Amino acid sequence: MASKKQTLKRENFVISSLYFKEECYGNPGHTYLYCATGDKATILSTDILETDKNSNELTITPDEFNNKIYNLINNWKRNYKPKFDICDGLMWKLEIELRDGTKYKFAGYHETPENFEEFEDYIDKLCTVKR
Repeated sequence: MASKKQTLKRENFVISSLYFKEECYGNPGHTYLYCATGDKATILSTDILETDKNSNELTITPDEFNNKIYNLINNWKRNYKPKFDICDGLMWKLEIELRDGTKYKFAGYHETPENFEEFEDYIDKLCTVKR
């Protein structure tokens, strides 16, 4: 069952930092960190056990990143969880801070937004593409 939708405002949607963490019962999971200053942006991926780290300076502009993320998450709700308790499953959270200080938080346990896989794939691709 999903809770109230988080209202995003496109005109001020300039991401200064993004934190995305996902993990699953029996799987260490991943953490992704994004940081932008001026016209440069960097994204870092680490697994929860910190045995693998990958950092890339993005080849896309922060504006392109902002637009893509906004389009992916603008219909997400704040929290996603199943109707009944489940002992294991995917746990995830996304925290975004905009340049103006506005913060958005999304989280889920076993449930995800419809386009969650597309969001995951996009973030992961940014970390794994080599220049």
